[in-house]
Parts: sequence; structure tokens; C-alpha cells
Amino acid sequence: MELTAVHLRRLSPPRDDLFAALEGVLPALQEGDVLAVASKVVAIHEGRCVAKDEAQREALIKSESERIIPTTTPGAWDLTVKHDMVAFAGGVDESNAGGYFVLLPEDPMRSAAEIRRRLREKYALTNLGVVITDSTALPFRQGVIALSIGHAGFRPVNDKTGTHDLFGRAFNYTYINVADSIAVAAAFVMGETDESTPACIVRDVPHIVFSDENHAQDIRIRPEDDIYFPLFNR
Repeated sequence: MELTAVHLRRLSPPRDDLFAALEGVLPALQEGDVLAVASKVVAIHEGRCVAKDEAQREALIKSESERIIPTTTPGAWDLTVKHDMVAFAGGVDESNAGGYFVLLPEDPMRSAAEIRRRLREKYALTNLGVVITDSTALPFRQGVIALSIGHAGFRPVNDKTGTHDLFGRAFNYTYINVADSIAVAAAFVMGETDESTPACIVRDVPHIVFSDENHAQDIRIRPEDDIYFPLFNR
């Protein structure tokens, strides 16, 4: 798998044009590529920015969160659920935001589909994937990684249930999470601070099945069915 970070000019809140920023710097995409894009630049493109006001921070986090899980860790943000992902502070972010709070895209699946549509037309492609990434953390691990909050153009999960291991034992419940695997790899190349590389071309992706269908539900799981649910149900 080949990953190439794409350097863009700084996108400035409260609204800036992502496609204009990509023009002239995004290398020509090829059949079978996946473009990963950081949620922040997508949000700025869509005008999902609020002038920074510390007095309104908590209300903004509450309004942007589907669920809030208070934490007792000193100085830490509360854990929240947003777009079917555990996030910090409802995705409300003030880094690289120039005096604004940048929210998550309102509908990341729709955002990914629109980016894919425009790039498919521009480069005359059939098979093209798009992943919108956002930072999160894993339980009992230091540091952040990224996951996909929106995807388009491919099946986000490959079901391997019923296949067999090296000794012939059947897998009863085995799924490969393609979308988040791409997001983790791409975000590691893009960086998390001042790299100014909020996009990444991912080429020669294994285990990917391109599709024009809407697979938004494929990657979602009911909280009650999730292995980590007992940690949050307190």
C-alpha cells in the first residue's frame, strides 16, 4: 500500500474552498485510489465554524454530542459520541482554527460522497474511494489515532465469517474494518499538528471492494452489542 501526503495551503475559518486548495497540488488520481481527507478541512469548506467564545463552549459541546460520558481524568475532555464514534468534546476543536471552534461536518457520509463525485468527474474515474478522518483514542493507550467518520465508493467492512484459518477452523465472527484501517494509515502520514498535509492519496489498497452503493450502515454497531459498551454503561 502506497501513501502520499498532499500539502495544501492553510484553509482559513469560518469558510474556505477545499477544492480550490486542492487545485494544482493534488496529483492526478488513478483508478483504484482512495483519497483520505481530514475532517477539519472538510468542516471549514462547509462553513462548520463558530467564533470562539469560552462561555459558550460547554453548550456547544452538548449540542454537538449525541451522548456525553463524563470523565474524572484531570484536565481531560469528556468522552462523547458523535457520528457513531467515541470522540472528544463532541468533535468541537480549536486547534489550527484561528479564533474559531471548528465542528465536525454535519453529515460526513454526504460530504465524502460529494468529494468523490467531484473528483470522479474531474479525473474520469470509475473506482475511487474517499475517507474523511478524525482523531480519537483507544482505551488504555497513550496518544491519538484517526478513524473514518465518513466514507464513499467502497465497502467499509469485509465479512470473513465462514472462511477458515490455516488449520481449517471456521471463523464464526470475523470482519475486516477497511475504512478505519485506511484512516489510521493515512492520518499517520498526514500528521496531527502543523504539517499542513490534511489529505493523503492511498494507492494499492488491499482487501478493498469498490462500490457505488451506500454502505453507511455496514460499519455501524449498536452500542449494546459493542465489546467496550460495559466501560461506558456506568
